[in-house]
Amino acid sequence: MAGSNQENFGFPVMVGLVPLFCVTSFILAEGYEKVAIPGSSIVQLTRPSTKKITLKATLPGPWRAFRPALEAMALTSRALAAGTAPLLKFTGLPVVTKTVVAADMQITSLTFTQDSTNRDTLVVDIVLEHAPRSRVTELIAEGLDLALGVASPILSSAVPGFAAL
Repeated sequence: MAGSNQENFGFPVMVGLVPLFCVTSFILAEGYEKVAIPGSSIVQLTRPSTKKITLKATLPGPWRAFRPALEAMALTSRALAAGTAPLLKFTGLPVVTKTVVAADMQITSLTFTQDSTNRDTLVVDIVLEHAPRSRVTELIAEGLDLALGVASPILSSAVPGFAAL
């Protein structure tokens, strides 16, 4: 990524307030709660019970400065946890991409890698899991997610650069 033109990156993935412009991999995994119907072999899927987002991004050059902000959102120290815990009572981290809006997410794993070939670039692996706090924020996020899912194919063809990850 050394020498890359930062102005040519596409739509960022927003993790909280941190924009990640160089996302190389994005995985959304959802699971559903199953309830057995009494006296029957039929199983009913009742509601989504898990949502997990795994992403990999690069932080080239000056964007390496986002590392402390990501660490703060991941609550990597007791001081950070004590400072942000009152806010997390109301809402988790929003994650916004060009295809997904997820609210109330919490970083469960954060890994930074730097190698000898790209010394000016950090590679960050982030795992976020859904930690619902408020039914209101959940409903708003589900509505935005549905709207974005419907509009995404239209925006990809109508807005230049929207299709780029």
